Amino acid sequence: MRAPWRSGVVLVCRECKGARGFGPKQVRAGLRQRAKAELPRKAVRVLAVSCLDVCPQRAVTVATFGVRETTVVVSGPNGCATVIDQLADALGDESSPDR
Repeated sequence: MRAPWRSGVVLVCRECKGARGFGPKQVRAGLRQRAKAELPRKAVRVLAVSCLDVCPQRAVTVATFGVRETTVVVSGPNGCATVIDQLADALGDESSPDR
């Protein structure tokens, strides 16, 4: 069975509290929207998962695997753009001939 993504997975902690008006649901939705607009079709899959044990104050933990393994803390809407930009850069590096 093939995975429903090509390059990687983005995990969003659904138990993080986030900040007022900015929580895991908004982060996941923002990441999905940006990924759909800026990355190749089905390049990554954005999933909500249980606690990642980082537990930041007024932020949401996001972990990426497959393309660029990293864990980041998203503390505002601009954080979603940063995560997608990093993934786009990594996807570009992955398809370059010298790699």
